[in-house]
Amino acid sequence: KKFQIYKSSEPKWYFEGRCAVKEYKCDKFNRTITVDMHLQPFKIAREETVIEIPAGVKNMTYFNNWASVVPYVECENNTSVTVNGVNVNFGAGKWKLNSIVFKNGENTIVSPGTYKIIFTFRERRL
Repeated sequence: KKFQIYKSSEPKWYFEGRCAVKEYKCDKFNRTITVDMHLQPFKIAREETVIEIPAGVKNMTYFNNWASVVPYVECENNTSVTVNGVNVNFGAGKWKLNSIVFKNGENTIVSPGTYKIIFTFRERRL
């Protein structure tokens, strides 16, 4: 099972990974449990980032300062979107499409402009 590990010194971020009990000691005064944590190398934002492209807007640029991320994409009608030159058609609803990736740096989003499209994801940093 994966756990989310929060540090008080970084309240807007968490680490994700697995934990295992390495050692368990108990005497009549104290109990000591040593835990190993195997965490992903990056921290993840606690709050989701939301990019909304309103109907009527056809081109947009999003600048991602951190690690590449695959966002959820949502629309209330069947439509298509092009992100960084990759065109994807999708149906109404919320989807996670591995072909849509916001890379580190500038990301170009091209929409037909017919419907509102919403991208949601959690930013990641090393």
